Amino acid sequence: MAEAVVNQDTEIMEKGPGVFNQAGSLVSQVQRMYSQPAFQRSLPTMVAVIVGIVGLAAYLYMQKPDRTTLYAGLPESEKSMVLDALKNAGVDVTMDPVTGEVLVPVVDYHSARMTLAAQGLPSSSGTGYDQLDSIQMGSSRSVEAAKLKQTQEMELARSISEIELVI
Repeated sequence: MAEAVVNQDTEIMEKGPGVFNQAGSLVSQVQRMYSQPAFQRSLPTMVAVIVGIVGLAAYLYMQKPDRTTLYAGLPESEKSMVLDALKNAGVDVTMDPVTGEVLVPVVDYHSARMTLAAQGLPSSSGTGYDQLDSIQMGSSRSVEAAKLKQTQEMELARSISEIELVI
C-alpha cells in the first residue's frame, strides 16, 4: 500500500507541468544564466549599483529637513507664544540651541507665518520703519532726520543679523 502511494506521488511529479517541475525549471534557468561568463563579469557591477542605490535611499531617508528662522530677534515671551501656536497648528517647530531662534522647515515657512498672522502673532511692534509712524505732527526736520537715521540703522542691523554667515 505504501509503495502505491509513493508510486502515485512520483507519477504526479513526473507527469505534466506541475508546480515542482516549474520550480525546478526556474532553478535550472537561473543556474544556466549564472554560469554565463558575461553574467559573472557583470555581477560585481550590478552588486555595486544595487548597494549604491540602497545607500543613497538610506541617506536621503535619514536627512533632516532644511530649517530656516521664522522671525529674527523675537523677545522670549513672543518666542514661547509662537512655539505654542505653531505646535498646536501641527507645524514641526524647533528652537536653535545656539541662537535661541524659532526654526521651521523651509517648506512650512510661509504657511507658518500665515498661521501666526491669523492669530495676531508676533504682537510686538516693529523695530524698523514702523517707528517712523510715531513721529509727532509738529516735529522739526532735525528730529525727523534723527528718527529716520535711527530707524535705518535698526533695519540695517536687523537685516545683517538675519544673514546666517554674520554672527
